[in-house]
Amino acid sequence: QKPFFEGNINTLSPMSLKDIAQALERNESTISRAINNKHMETPQGLYPLKHYFAHAVNENNKDTTSHTIKEEIKSLIENEDKSNPLSDLDIITHFESRGIKMARRTVNKYRLELNIPSSHKRKV
Repeated sequence: QKPFFEGNINTLSPMSLKDIAQALERNESTISRAINNKHMETPQGLYPLKHYFAHAVNENNKDTTSHTIKEEIKSLIENEDKSNPLSDLDIITHFESRGIKMARRTVNKYRLELNIPSSHKRKV
């Protein structure tokens, strides 16, 4: 996660517990228990160790992470027209234009994790 530690907090490489478990020749559940409720103080702030285990999403044969997708959703919604907010379907269309296939329930899940209400509730 070198780019993250060099200051680009929106850049996490895909990394799974399975990858670390294989590298350390340990069970995945052992790694999970070891990082549970542990945090790391970095120049970018305090983050739970689980933060660094980003899930991969395939983008035109290039790996991108769910964390990056969430940040992009957050940015899209921050910059939307408040009188005509983006629906989950609009967000899906945006990602499909970049070659990223996502289900509506995935967008909904990410939006809820970011504490962003539905488009109906964001309309002013």
